[in-house]
Amino acid sequence: AAAAASSALGSVLPFLDTGGVTVHLSEFGLLWNTLHYWVSADTVAYATGYQSSTAASAMSDSSAHEAALNGSSSSAADAGAKAAGEVTPSMVVVQQRAAVANLLAQALPLVVEQLAIKVPVSELNKQLHVLIRTFYMSRPLPALQLHHWQLIVGLMLAALSAWQLPVLRSVFSRRQGAGSQLDVMLKGLGTDMDSFMALLDLFGIDE
Repeated sequence: AAAAASSALGSVLPFLDTGGVTVHLSEFGLLWNTLHYWVSADTVAYATGYQSSTAASAMSDSSAHEAALNGSSSSAADAGAKAAGEVTPSMVVVQQRAAVANLLAQALPLVVEQLAIKVPVSELNKQLHVLIRTFYMSRPLPALQLHHWQLIVGLMLAALSAWQLPVLRSVFSRRQGAGSQLDVMLKGLGTDMDSFMALLDLFGIDE
């Protein structure tokens, strides 16, 4: 699996930001920063089961958020496209989303195995692809390692368990204690339950 992931990484290197690094983030900071830029109003709306009108009503808040992130004021057209799920994304964004989907697909079977998830991988992949299409990608992809992608898969599945995949709720419950399959997986990936749940909050999930 690791070899397959390395091969997948090589195929998307043109879209990864691997140079000019001057700030060193912690593992948590790297993932938080990545997801903070990716997660949009539509991501939260899809994960939490709100109607599409929710994302539209959040347009002004979302626009202000993205303008602050980019350090500039967005045009009305750009803001509208973003808040509406970027219906006609640029080719670069399409390629970035495809790269993310490819890398997540390499990490997904490992997460499914470690958490003993019974849902077919094909169904999980379909839901992940829908969530990826809601991501706002305004920057080059960070050069993450395989364990980072596993954590992102776990976070996305946990977000989807709130509404789209309720069968997974018990797997990602915040009430699980030490020794649970999720706890064991997280420790193996170099993190803990508190950090995982803090990152999950970015998706608007609040039990």
